[in-house]
Amino acid sequence: MKSSRKKNIAEKWQNEGLAFDSLKKYDEAIKCYNRVLKIEPKPIEALFHKGRALHNLEKYEEAIGCYDRVIGIDPAHLDSWLWKGYALRGLERYEEAIGCFDKVIETAPQSDYLLYLWHSKGLILHILGRYDEATECFDKVLEIDPIHTEAWLWKGQNLHSLRKYEEAIECYHKAIDIDSEHIDAWSNKGLALNTLERYEEAIKCYDMVLEVDPEDANAWYGKGLAFHSSEQYEKAIRCYDTAVGINPEHPDAWYCRGLASHSLEEYEEAIKCYDMVIGIDPVHVSAWYGKGLALHNLEKYKKRR
Repeated sequence: MKSSRKKNIAEKWQNEGLAFDSLKKYDEAIKCYNRVLKIEPKPIEALFHKGRALHNLEKYEEAIGCYDRVIGIDPAHLDSWLWKGYALRGLERYEEAIGCFDKVIETAPQSDYLLYLWHSKGLILHILGRYDEATECFDKVLEIDPIHTEAWLWKGQNLHSLRKYEEAIECYHKAIDIDSEHIDAWSNKGLALNTLERYEEAIKCYDMVLEVDPEDANAWYGKGLAFHSSEQYEKAIRCYDTAVGINPEHPDAWYCRGLASHSLEEYEEAIKCYDMVIGIDPVHVSAWYGKGLALHNLEKYKKRR
């Protein structure tokens, strides 16, 4: 009878904890799970949910402690392996996180989580610079869901990092076919086209971004680069000016505006731009070099006059 009463009390605190979880009152939920832990000898569900509540509070080390205790009781508890992986990712312990994801993939190859596992593993491998392996992960995602926009985007980014620009563009195309207003896909496609010196096509991509978000400073910067690279310096400067108007702390836009002014022999303007870069990044070597060269050219220019 006493055992039954204890069980009922534990269930009550467990349910209260879950209710607080649903309200995102994680500290209150943890107090409830701790009450369950005082009653139950091996409370897997309370431990797991306590871990999830700590996880939501970004207390990843403590969350991992809970997941590990669950795994110690039940080594096949896949949810704990999964969320331990996410917690390790939050701590930037990427290799360990991959190990947890692999554990779930190997143990339950038909898991409902499989798409998310491959996607998460792919993102980590991208961070680690293991682009071929990351591409394989996103291919696994696309086997499960061929219209997974983010998988096409990230596959493209990995191919881009491998300098396989044409293949990357094909992936960005796929993402855009699924979502015609996918800003990142249009922007990345523009970047790849810039790299391939297909500047007019790149400009069209950035224009698509700006139709969706006219305040996208990076799109204005990318469009400026396309004009710049095709020696349309005045148009490039207008784009760079718009970019720094939106984000005054955009060192690349300031630097490239300096280069464009430099190319037009507007050395005083160039120096102002290089000074803006140096104010944001005092160790920007190229800006210091550009400023020195502009000062040198300005002196020569004055002498010619």
